[in-house]
Amino acid sequence: MPKNKDRRIRRDPRRERIARQGKSVGGSEHFDIDGRADRVRKFPHFCRSVTYGERVRINPFAATQNIRCSKSESQPKKHESKSDIKPSIITDPSYFVVVVPDLLAGRPTDHDRLTFSAARQLASDTDGAVLAVLFEDSDFDFGKLGVDRIMKFSTVLLAGYSPEYRADAIVSIAQETPVRHILFPDSKFGSGDLGRRVAARLGCRPASGVRQIGEGQIVCKSADPLLEIHRSLCTIMLMDPEIDVETTQIYCEGRELNAPLVDISMPKLQDGGLEQVDVSGIPLSEASLILAAGAGVSDWQEFYNLAESLGAAIAGSRVVVDKGFVGRDRQVGASGVSVAGRCYIALGISGAPQHLQGIVDCDLVIAVNTDPGCPMSLRADLMIVGDVNSIMPILREIISDRL
Repeated sequence: MPKNKDRRIRRDPRRERIARQGKSVGGSEHFDIDGRADRVRKFPHFCRSVTYGERVRINPFAATQNIRCSKSESQPKKHESKSDIKPSIITDPSYFVVVVPDLLAGRPTDHDRLTFSAARQLASDTDGAVLAVLFEDSDFDFGKLGVDRIMKFSTVLLAGYSPEYRADAIVSIAQETPVRHILFPDSKFGSGDLGRRVAARLGCRPASGVRQIGEGQIVCKSADPLLEIHRSLCTIMLMDPEIDVETTQIYCEGRELNAPLVDISMPKLQDGGLEQVDVSGIPLSEASLILAAGAGVSDWQEFYNLAESLGAAIAGSRVVVDKGFVGRDRQVGASGVSVAGRCYIALGISGAPQHLQGIVDCDLVIAVNTDPGCPMSLRADLMIVGDVNSIMPILREIISDRL
């Protein structure tokens, strides 16, 4: 018997791992599986693994075709700039699907984005176009949301709470342009009330709580959670926050059109402006700006001063709540309150799984921590690495200089 029959060769895990990723290791694509020279087997995943960026996908055709992934194929494509993307242009649409978004601070909310996606679905069925009606200034690129045309009403009287003026403006659009559907996010920010006012002006029955759009019909939410309302497509539709619609992947032109003139007369409702309220009296689940403290915060007076300068609601992790620095009703997490603010600032919070469950619905998360590898850094949109107690005075100084 040859000597190599009894010789056992130790496997090289690193070599095998590199081979699975489709990279060259300087040797043959065959591996000695069990150390016997007369039983050389072909490693199947060497020819079947194709790397896209950092993720490995299996290519079932490469094994039969004996194709290897080259280095140029495995590298991710460079991000295309806005100038390189050719927008979808509709020159002469036969009708419009109008969307009236909420636009908090000039930016579309998640509810607005779903409403735009529903409008894009309705317009793409034929040769229609999506028209966004804005009642405040915004520099957002609505073409990314599938918007073909934009109308801006910049009149001072249309700013603030002006449902009568806005209803007149939308009715004017419906009378002067070929409008097939008018979509509103059925929210508490005013669009739901505005949609019902427009429906009363046009003399049509609105569809509220729309959760699904099909071929010629819609599915609406009912008072009974076990029942659904099926009805045909109508002119005024109020979109539910949980509408089942595919996100828009089309980049459109977003061309601005001239808005029609609105007959401005003395309204029955007058906007008295915004009234300053104490943020400590606002429930944490309804706060839009939240400043949360964790175990890394030791200068509590500076923390309270920063919250006052920002006008933010105070919150904390379970550690600081147990120590009594923050009230029990201000605890964020699975055993506390789930928040859905526009901005959540986490100071000295490492990010336990229970705490991360409470900030899933926040739009923007800013974290300050000395550990760049903490779990909160994976959730944060902006991470500041440093001592939170020395960074808080700097932030408060910057805020005071800008106000």
